Amino acid sequence: MKKIMIPSLILMVCVTVGSGCQYLKSAAPVPSEQADAKPATTIKTGKLTLNTETLGTLEDPKPLTAKLEKIFLQREAEGILRKGTNVVVKDVYVVADPKISIGKLAALMQNGGEFWLPRGKSISDSGKLVKPNPLTLVLKTENAPTDWMPAFGFADDDLANLACLVNFTTVETKEDLLLARATANSLEIASDDGLFLNTELKQEQLKANDPKPDQRPVTDSELSAVLGKLYDSRYADVIYSRQSATLKLFVSENASYASLLKVLAAIDKPYVTVDVRIRPMRFPEKKKE
Repeated sequence: MKKIMIPSLILMVCVTVGSGCQYLKSAAPVPSEQADAKPATTIKTGKLTLNTETLGTLEDPKPLTAKLEKIFLQREAEGILRKGTNVVVKDVYVVADPKISIGKLAALMQNGGEFWLPRGKSISDSGKLVKPNPLTLVLKTENAPTDWMPAFGFADDDLANLACLVNFTTVETKEDLLLARATANSLEIASDDGLFLNTELKQEQLKANDPKPDQRPVTDSELSAVLGKLYDSRYADVIYSRQSATLKLFVSENASYASLLKVLAAIDKPYVTVDVRIRPMRFPEKKKE
């Protein structure tokens, strides 16, 4: 599948509205930020393995990330491509402890790979499993559950229903986060694993001197319905020649992987790429000019 590459003191962000430029100010912390005082219980240490090889820990993932980078460069040099394309095979299937913090999980995925995370669906018919392809890479963390494993030998449609391609990036500034919340609908996962919906502000709201972000909690029972309104299907899957969709999430770095798994399990369509933008607890201070 094509990888789609797809913010205390108050700062200001400039938003273009019509022909003018208005200043969008952030007011008091929104509900998802108020949850920072009670983060989810997460683990930040544990051994890592790639297939059967032990490679570092959550505290020091450099052995793992270096190994993956080396593998990808070697495959590129040898021309190991996905069948019928000119795309280098860089799939990595992740089996991780749900208690890991999102920040630590994302740190494992900084080497250009394509990381597949389970959608909460187990493989019921073990007879479908075949010998893994030699190119298959499985990243596993200590204490990871064993009820889901990569769909070796499955057809594309089966894999698309069992896992999602997930990209992790970090929101760089408070202004970027504020602007994203105000100008597009999105789902946000707070530090305490609570789910919130950011609703796009109307033009007249954006023109106000101090527009407030519109954010409300999302219950588990309505999660699938909310996601159904957030998919972005502007991109075409050039590998499988099928329509694919993207789902953009904002996630606190202190939230647990379990909260992300809950969202993935609520996705009700195949071929969804999930773009996770991590909200750090602290944004870097601007350098004085």
